[in-house]
Amino acid sequence: FSLDTSALRFNFSGLSNVISASNLQKILQDNLDEESLAEIANAAAQDQDKFDEVRNIFQTAMEAFLAAQLVNPELTPGEFFGPGGEGYAMLESILGSDSPLAQTALANALNKVISSVIDTVGRQVASSAQRTLTQLINSLPNALHIDTDALAGAFQVNMTTEDLNTIIQSMMNAGRRTYDNNLKTFNYANLDDPIQISIYPKDFASKEVIIDILNTYNADAKAAGEKERVVTFTDLVGTLMSSVTDIIDVISYLLIAFVSISLVVSSIMIGIITYISVLERKKEIGVLRAIGARKQDVSRVFNAETVIEGFVAGLLGVSITALICIPAQAIVNNLASGTFIPVYLPLNSAIILVGISVFLTLISGLIPASAAAKADPVVALRSE
Repeated sequence: FSLDTSALRFNFSGLSNVISASNLQKILQDNLDEESLAEIANAAAQDQDKFDEVRNIFQTAMEAFLAAQLVNPELTPGEFFGPGGEGYAMLESILGSDSPLAQTALANALNKVISSVIDTVGRQVASSAQRTLTQLINSLPNALHIDTDALAGAFQVNMTTEDLNTIIQSMMNAGRRTYDNNLKTFNYANLDDPIQISIYPKDFASKEVIIDILNTYNADAKAAGEKERVVTFTDLVGTLMSSVTDIIDVISYLLIAFVSISLVVSSIMIGIITYISVLERKKEIGVLRAIGARKQDVSRVFNAETVIEGFVAGLLGVSITALICIPAQAIVNNLASGTFIPVYLPLNSAIILVGISVFLTLISGLIPASAAAKADPVVALRSE
C-alpha cells in the first residue's frame, strides 16, 4: 500500500493578501480618530520603515490571535490586544515604548476590526479549503496505488472451512444471540422456573398411570376455566409405539392377505384331490350303495376323511411352529442384549389354527362328497 504525495497539490495563495497596504489604511481611517491617526503618522514620519512594518505586524498579530484562539476558544480580542496581552506586546516591540498613544490606537483598531477580519479570513479559508479538498479528491485516484498481490499476501487466515462456516452462521444469527438464548444453548436450567419437565416411567403400566393423572388434571383445570394451568405434554414413547403399531398393523394386514390367498388356493386343491378320490372309488361307492348304504352315509364317509386330513394337517403345522419357536427364542434373546422377549405359540392360538384347518378342509370336501352320494349304484358297480 503506497500513497504518492507528489501528485497532491495545495494552493493557499488566497491567504497571502488578507491584509494589504490599502486595506490597512482604510481600516485605520474607519476605526481611529484624528488624534490617533496623527500619532501614528508622527511615528511613521520619524521612521518611514516603521509604518511599513505596522502593516506586517498588523497581519502577524491577527494570525497570532487566530492561532491563540484555536488553543483557547474563549480568548477575546480585547484580552489579546489589551495591555499585558500578546498582541499588545508585539505592537510595543514595533512602535517602541515611547509611543503609547500609537500602541493604544492600533490595539483599539485591532480590537474593533478583528471580528470583520476574522469573518473575511474565515470565508477565504473555507473557500481555499474547499478548493484544496477538490484538488485532493481529483488527485487521489492518481496518488493512491494498491498492489493487489501484496495485499492478498498480507492476510493469512488460520481457519478451517468448518471454522469459517461457524463464523458465518454466528454472524447470520447475530440477532438471536441474546443472554437468554445463550443460556438455553448451554442447557442452563433454573429449578425455580423450569421450561419443561421430563418424566421417565419405569414401565408402560406406570406411563399409562402418569398420562391418566395428567389428563385428569387438565380436565379439572379446563372445567374450572383456568386454561393457564393446563399442562401441555408429549408422550414420546406413546407416539413412537403408535407409529410402530401402525407399521406392524400394515404388515399384519399384508400377511393376512397373502395367507388368505394361500388358504383359498389350498381349499381349491383339497376339493380337487377329494373329487379325484371320488372318481377313483366309484366301484367302492357302488358296493356301499348295494349293501344298503344311503346317500348321506356315502357323503359322511368322504366328509370324515376331509375332517381327518384337516385335523392332521393342523396338528402338523402347529407342531412345526412350536419347534421353530425354540431357535427363534435364542436368536431374539441374543439380538435383544439380555432383554427377555418371549417367542412362543399360545395354546389358544394353536387350537384355533387346528379348528380353522379342519373347517377349511370340510368346506373343500362338501362338493366332492355330494357328488359321490349322487352317483348311480349300477353305473358305479360297472366301473373299473
